[in-house]
Amino acid sequence: MIFIKAAALIRKWPAFGVVAVLLLAGCGSLAVPMNEPLHSTAGNTEYRLLDVNRQGGAESALVLIALSGGGKRSAAFAFGVLRGMRDIHVQPEGTDSTLLKEIDLLSGVSGGSFPAAYYGLYGDNAFNAFPEAFLYQNIDAYIWGTFLLPWNWDWLFNPLVGTNDRMTQIYDRLMFHGATFADLYRRGRPQISINATDINFGTRSAFCRRPLT
Repeated sequence: MIFIKAAALIRKWPAFGVVAVLLLAGCGSLAVPMNEPLHSTAGNTEYRLLDVNRQGGAESALVLIALSGGGKRSAAFAFGVLRGMRDIHVQPEGTDSTLLKEIDLLSGVSGGSFPAAYYGLYGDNAFNAFPEAFLYQNIDAYIWGTFLLPWNWDWLFNPLVGTNDRMTQIYDRLMFHGATFADLYRRGRPQISINATDINFGTRSAFCRRPLT
């Protein structure tokens, strides 16, 4: 019945048909570009663990730490692990050091990636700032704000924008303040690897800082 009435209106007023087409076009969605997996066996030859190991610490000790996911609880646990490693003294090659200083690779996924990236950026200063910057923050309030505040509703209309885009802005405001992987490279050791899974292809992606060009 609706389509019959619409057809009658278009015959009577052709301009109505133009308006109807424009309105229907506004309901269409843009094609969302999908990431394609990289099929390369070359590897990352520019940023190797052995090179990182030679930049500081004992070359005879290669320390690799993986921080698991699990939301804020995993972030708190990982932060406690790093703080505990700071208090463990070791003497590789007869030189006094701490287990934290000997870390060559710090890898994190999901909740564990927050303390990994934060320590990679701020070093020992992270132990004073990370709890206030992330652990004690009411992240749920920001999430609810994404759904309740109208000026955050662009994810409803733009297929290229999702709720994760807003959370990216929140995490940057609270913790990273515009920092990039280039800033991680300037910091030096340890190498930081942030891991994620491409749900479209089921493949793991590791994001590592790259050398400055």
